[in-house]
Amino acid sequence: MFPKLFSLPSAFQFKNSFTTVMSIIATFLLMKKKVEAWWMWLAIDIFSTYMYFVKDAKLYLLLYFISVLLLFWC
Repeated sequence: MFPKLFSLPSAFQFKNSFTTVMSIIATFLLMKKKVEAWWMWLAIDIFSTYMYFVKDAKLYLLLYFISVLLLFWC
């Protein structure tokens, strides 16, 4: 049943999984009040911005680009 519903392979499955795992790790670092976690968030956001640029997903690209700008502004 599921192969008929989801017949197309996912795009960038390992890169997408990498950003998810790194976001979870960065969240745990924030829970431990580690100040160094913002470097990880910056790397994740820059990587995600590039990934969504290649995917041509404009709204996600805008979301992560604004997130990168906020990291530099604050």
